Amino acid sequence: RVLLDTRVPDTYWDYLRTILGEAPEPLYSKKVTGYRGEPWGWDQRSLHRLAHSGAHCTFPDLTLVKNINSRRFCSELARRYDFGVPGSVFCSSVEEFLAAIKGMSESFPLIMKPAFGGAGFGLQVIKGVYEMDVVLPRVQVLCEHGGLVVEPWCERICDLSSSCTIGSDGTIGPVRHQRSYVNDYGAFYGIYIGPDDPLVQKHASDLERAVHVCAAAIASSGYFGPVGFDSFIYRSKDGNEKLASVIEINARHVMSDLAYAVQEKRAPGEHCFFRIFSRKRCRLPESYQNYCDLLYLNGISEEREPVVLTPLRVWHGKRLIQPSRNAFFLSAPSETELFSLDTRLRSALLD
Repeated sequence: RVLLDTRVPDTYWDYLRTILGEAPEPLYSKKVTGYRGEPWGWDQRSLHRLAHSGAHCTFPDLTLVKNINSRRFCSELARRYDFGVPGSVFCSSVEEFLAAIKGMSESFPLIMKPAFGGAGFGLQVIKGVYEMDVVLPRVQVLCEHGGLVVEPWCERICDLSSSCTIGSDGTIGPVRHQRSYVNDYGAFYGIYIGPDDPLVQKHASDLERAVHVCAAAIASSGYFGPVGFDSFIYRSKDGNEKLASVIEINARHVMSDLAYAVQEKRAPGEHCFFRIFSRKRCRLPESYQNYCDLLYLNGISEEREPVVLTPLRVWHGKRLIQPSRNAFFLSAPSETELFSLDTRLRSALLD
């Protein structure tokens, strides 16, 4: 069963059953018994929502979850074990921030990140000391709400992500690594998973070391459940390709969990791309038949039809509207064919 606060037309569940062979039964306000609660991530809101619906909830300490999700926690591990972005500093006060800026005077532009936030939320570029008058009031606010990270801007080549599950007994499950797609503002929009991805394989040993060190530290703290780690490959000022491993930690499910789950049902062993479009860029037709017809007109066969994982429309009051974020799953025998398919999908759907 899936808990929903927004009602979705029945055609959506029919579509998922046709494409994937099954779909969860939606649960709105009714209570149930005999179910275990599994949220995207644990916090007071998710605990209340699941428990109120009658689900049995087994969860780690919520204060601990919040601590692990803070950039402070990741920064402390990075400093202790020498990974992450070189020169990155966590600041708890304006004085610490000014001292960090002074030490990075030859490294502008810099990136400022709040202690809490993901998908690019709250990131700010500092181009030089001449922006301090504008930046400092926001620094003060961030320091009052957990602090911030300041670090040199890096020329990113590729984003990577890793994930695993920590058992309630502290055991660390198998680690998966995959390529992520993030826009210039730091917002996630895609996951590529494929057999022996060369970009992942090139840095696999360093990723494994950093992820296992972090996962062990997280497990020893008492946390259990899914956890994700973000990393990226960048070009250093001397022109070399380097890895900034584990720049962020997310004590929750991550987007690649969805990608692998759909791959298992839809395209085992193939090259797959889980991607997201915003409603501002992507205008979807109102029916699934019209969606299929639109793909056909853009040269996409039924066999390779991208699965639209989010509903075409949801109820908002008395109106049906398109969701603000729209997720798709694409698969193909090769990486070249996969991204050619993505090009045709964008041609069909984007304004």
